Parts: sequence; structure tokens; C-alpha cells
Amino acid sequence: MLLELALTFVVVTAAVDAAGENAREFRSICVFYQLLTQAIPEHKAVSGGAANPTQEDPTKKVDEIVRHIIKLNLTTVQSEIAAILADNTPEGTYEKVKENATKKGYFDRLEKAEFETMKADFKEIATEESGKEFRTKYGLPLSKEQKASLQKAFAHLTKRALDIRDEHKNIMERLDKVRKEARKEALTALYGAEYANSIGADNKPSDPWQNFPDNNNFPWADTDGRDTICQKPDGTAAKAGQAIAQDAVCLCVGAQASSNVYCKDPRLGTNDQIAAGSGGRAKAAANWKEYAKECNTVVPPGTVQLTPTALQEAISAFYNQLGKNAVATGSAPNSATGSLHKGSAIFGYYAYDTAANPECATPSPASTAAQGKGACIDYVSLLAKKAGILWVTAVRAVSDKLLGADKIARESQMTIAKAQQLQNQMEALLLMGFLQKSAGAATTPVTVDEQNKCAKFNGNETTCTNNDCSYDKTKKECKHKSGTENTAAGAAATTGCAGHKDKTACENDKTGDKQNCAFIKGKHGQDDKEKEKCRNVICLLNKNKILIFVSLFDFFFKDSKILKNFAKFIKF
Repeated sequence: MLLELALTFVVVTAAVDAAGENAREFRSICVFYQLLTQAIPEHKAVSGGAANPTQEDPTKKVDEIVRHIIKLNLTTVQSEIAAILADNTPEGTYEKVKENATKKGYFDRLEKAEFETMKADFKEIATEESGKEFRTKYGLPLSKEQKASLQKAFAHLTKRALDIRDEHKNIMERLDKVRKEARKEALTALYGAEYANSIGADNKPSDPWQNFPDNNNFPWADTDGRDTICQKPDGTAAKAGQAIAQDAVCLCVGAQASSNVYCKDPRLGTNDQIAAGSGGRAKAAANWKEYAKECNTVVPPGTVQLTPTALQEAISAFYNQLGKNAVATGSAPNSATGSLHKGSAIFGYYAYDTAANPECATPSPASTAAQGKGACIDYVSLLAKKAGILWVTAVRAVSDKLLGADKIARESQMTIAKAQQLQNQMEALLLMGFLQKSAGAATTPVTVDEQNKCAKFNGNETTCTNNDCSYDKTKKECKHKSGTENTAAGAAATTGCAGHKDKTACENDKTGDKQNCAFIKGKHGQDDKEKEKCRNVICLLNKNKILIFVSLFDFFFKDSKILKNFAKFIKF
């Protein structure tokens, strides 16, 4: 067995070409470079169906929902709030309202732009042509009774929407913070902690990183040669293992005047050698820019995408390459000094022989892999310490930050869903307003458009009545007929079911086959609950519809506390 092993390592001891032996390692460097210079992934609010999803900025999406909720709430506002919103005098401006102790309480949580938008929406809902579709959809204006039934619920839902917006703002601030932290860790991995700290708070995580360290902050000791920096780093400042760019230079240059170039053939970088003496940092920085340019060819942009999985795979590939790029310059090692395990933590090209331990010091003769030499980095000391290889630790931190950002983004999506649910509830309650009309009310509330239609005929009785409107001769005003018929509702108490004094007459009150009245005890908030008398059956049916409707909504919106208690807000 020993003989077979020895024969395996017997090679010609003459010159060994040393151009391009670190091409595989250089490719790994390029994968890290392309990953870590990408924009930190943004997170969008996804809506629409699976077949045609749309993506929006989460903050804008929440603001849009809250604006619509505030607009829906305007349909039920009290008269004092309506007066403020309709005030176009200087007293109705945001500044004046905030100065007024009585008025400002209604708008405490609104910024000036939101207040102005609220006033514009109020005007649009009330009179403008652009609000006609909105008025038609929700049956506006609401009657006094409808407003009273919805005001408390709408006020609660609107307050909750503003709370959710504040919650979402905090979520997005956390997301922005963790994305900036991810960018900082990426720069730390590429160029070292000193460079990353020099960028400042706004490291533009949404943009690809295209800047390079200058000659003053590139991670390379200015007066130390390549071998001193790269040979066997121990965690001290200015030694290899601090940054990817630094370690790339270690793989691609030599320390001796006649050293060969190891990264690629033809050579990369202006400087083939970086020996001891001043000017080393500038040479290393210049070389790195050329390496980065070459990376766009070796691993084209877009080939890899920045994800936690991609980063972990790149780290695994890096560790898998350690100790794999060895060449023997004589027979197999026959002592502990030259044992194979000595190269287990080496990244890059190195040589073995029977006596010399690989030192990752570049050989002096050109085109030669000398005994115990190599264009490599021996990470053995770093891997024995808790901190490990610092740039690898930073890459792992980027992965962790991205996972954290994904988690926060899911919080954002759930918060948006809660806001959307509030909007859906308000729309549903507004659309079911017709169920809340009293059976004794003989007319439908007059819409703004119907009022405007008849108002055009003020002063002209003939034209007014010919257009299905009612004319007030005293005031010379033309009004929609529904506006003049509500007075009959008050008489219903004596002329409807309540007017029947005996059971037979009550039960004979029918419209076709449908019974209008029943001789029963009071229900659902009616007076004299224990007394049997003639009562309106249609009214009871309408109120039962409301309870059924609320029960259905409570089923579909299980998380909504307000709907569970909605019956409290309905006036029966």
C-alpha cells in the first residue's frame, strides 16, 4: 500500500507550469463577488390572483387602503366634522383646525397632506361628478338613521386602520434596518469591516454595489509583501482571511520578482508581484479592480441570485475546495512534516515533497512549483478559532439577515391583509345599509344626483312637475318627490298594523298572499314585549335579515371583534 501511494506521487521534478492553477478558486471568488454586490432583495405587497399577481410597494399599499377606509368613514361623519371639512375659508385650513382645541381632536392622527386629501374626498363624495360612481355604488347620501347605525362601527374600524398603519410603519422601519445591515455585512465580507464602517448609515441596499475601496482603505498592509500577508493568517489585522478581495490578491500574485501568475492564463492584474515595501496597497487595489472586471466574464451578472441558499451553497463549495489543489514535486511525504493532512485547510495551489511542509509562500523561480511552496492561503490557524475566517462569517451574517428580512416581510403581508379586511368589512356594512331601513319608511333616501336634477327647475312649476319632481309654491323650490313623502311615515303607527285592535282584522291585513301583520308579542327591541298586539311582520323579517347577515359576516370574518358585536350598533 505504501508503495502504491509513493508511486502515485512520483512526478518529474523539473519545472512545473504555474499559470492558471488557481482558476477554480478564482471562480469561487467571482461567485461571492457577484452575489454580494447585488441589490439586497426588496419585498413587495402581492395582490391579485395566482394567474395574474400584482406587486406594489407595501407602504403605498397600506396608505392606499387607509385612505379608502377614511373615505368610507366620511359617508357617516357627524355634522360638526362635516362642517369642518366643508369649510373653505381660512378657518378651515389644517393649521387653523390644529390650533382649535375643539376641532383638532377629530384630526389628531392625520398629517397635513392627509387632511387636505380628506377634504377633497369629502367634496367629491358630496357633489362632484367624479364621485357619482362612488355615490351610486354605496347608495349615498345615507339617511340619518343609516348614519346613526353605522357611525360607531365605522369610527372603530377607522381607528383600527390607523393603528394598523402605525404597526406597518414600524414593520417597514425594521425591514429597512435589517436590509441595511445585510448590505453592511456584504461589504464587510468583500472589503473588510473598516471599509464597511466608512460607508455610513445609508449604504443604499436597493442598489447594486459598484464602488471599490480606494488606495487608502483597500484591505492590504501597505509595506508587507504578499507572503507575509497571505501565507498563514492568524487573525491579526492586515493578514489574509479578513476580506474576499484581499484573499483574491493572495491567490493571483507572487512575492518574488520572478514569481509567476497563478489565477488565469493570460495573466490578470497590472501587478504580478507585491513584495515587501511601500506601495503594496495601491498595487493590490489596482489588481482587484481588474479581477472584478474579469469576474463579469467568468460568472456573468445574473448567473447567480442573492438568496440565503445561494450564499450557503457558495460557502460549502469554498470549504469543499480546501486542500484539493495540491501537486507533488517528488515522492510522497514520508514523515509528519510533509504529511498530507498539513494541507487540509489550504485554499489555492500548493506543492508537496518528502520533506517540506507546504507554507503557501510563492516560489522564486518562474514557472516552477518549488518544494513546500504555493500560491495559496493556509487557513488552519483561523479555523481553529471561534471567529473562523472573518469574511466567511460575514457571508453567513448576510444569509441570516436575508432570512430575517423575509420573516419581517411576511409580517408586512399579514398586516396589509388585516387592513384590507377592515376595508372589506366597511364596504359590506355600507352596502347592506338597505336592510336597516325601517319598514315604516315609505321612501328611499334621495341621492345627491336626484336632488340636483330637480333643483335645476327651481322657479318653474310646470317644468318641475313634468320631470317627476314636487314643487313648493311658497319657497318656489323644485324637490325630488321622495323628499316630500316622508311625512307619511309618522302616520304609519296609527294607520298600519298598530291601527288594528282585534286579532282577526290584524291577521287579515295582507298584500296578495303575504301577511303584513301578526298578533304577537314584541321582539327585537319592540315596545311592550310581553303584550300581544298587532305588529308589523315585514319589519321583523327585515331585522331578522340583518341578524342573519351579521352572522354570515361573523363566519367569514372570524377575527373581527367589531362584527361579533355589530348587533349592538344596529337600532331595531
